Amino acid sequence: MLSKEIYDNLSLYAEYDSQLGGAQRMTSIISKRLNKPVYLNEKKSNNSLIWDIKPIEGIPQTDIIFVPIVDKYNFQELKNKNQIKFCHSGNSLKNFTENSKAKKTPWLTHRERVNDYYQSLGFNMNLIEGGYIPFDLDLKRNLIKKDFSIFISRIVEDKKPELAINFAKKTGFPLVIAGSWEFQDYVLKLKENKSENIEFISPDSALGVSEKEKRKLLEKAKILIHCSEGGLRDYFEYSILDGLSYGCIPLCITSDKKQFEIIEKEQIGKVSLNLDEAKKNLEIILENYDFYLNNLYSFMEKFISEQDKLWERWESSLEKTVRENF
Repeated sequence: MLSKEIYDNLSLYAEYDSQLGGAQRMTSIISKRLNKPVYLNEKKSNNSLIWDIKPIEGIPQTDIIFVPIVDKYNFQELKNKNQIKFCHSGNSLKNFTENSKAKKTPWLTHRERVNDYYQSLGFNMNLIEGGYIPFDLDLKRNLIKKDFSIFISRIVEDKKPELAINFAKKTGFPLVIAGSWEFQDYVLKLKENKSENIEFISPDSALGVSEKEKRKLLEKAKILIHCSEGGLRDYFEYSILDGLSYGCIPLCITSDKKQFEIIEKEQIGKVSLNLDEAKKNLEIILENYDFYLNNLYSFMEKFISEQDKLWERWESSLEKTVRENF
């Protein structure tokens, strides 16, 4: 636990308003774990949410501010406040490599490669050892699965949905694409390129499919397709963890296998460099489905059982960062 001294003098703060995204979901979990609200210095409508929590408008009164949602385009400062900013994927720091204030600011990250890379560039990085993303779901067993794959994410270019579409066209294996449609023109362009074995699930709103619809899809899908540009995103992302919790075997297509090497190490799925390799890996998964599913169950049981220990590491790292910097 955080010491009372630091807990009482610390607040959570978001630098911009958005409901969707991994950082938003993580912020919700941290807010609930710490039993602290999230402040937002923007006047928003009464319906404004960060994931599933309503932020408080204004600047926190405490001296120490932890910022889990960072504006990656503009380096923001709060006068007379000691700030620790969180780097979720590495993107938060890309635009600040020449910013001396950004480099001096203490940053906390749970990704070892992000920590090492930006530390080498002179940033004040602080690593949460073994710090996977905090998790908030249970493991579902004995589901009746069907022969289809699912790509579930925000439908934006960074998530590479077109790679998932090309995979489905190459293999002929059914694919369901579900997620938010913030960029309608991009989604329409993707739909023009789809084949008969690809289905787009229309979202309930721009925010994406409902949690109920998401659960129904994950309960039935055998394979979770996850595509990425590679880079510094090591460890699991929420979409993979969601899939694992519903017994979906992950098949990743990425330019950098290191970021998901634990999937191969634990034999809970396959990681592919290109579409040809992904096609072969799909065949391997389907031929050995029970093997991968049983490994998945064992891995997730252990992973979920260690969430409290994971949170202790988070709090310990946050406390250490505060004491070493302020």
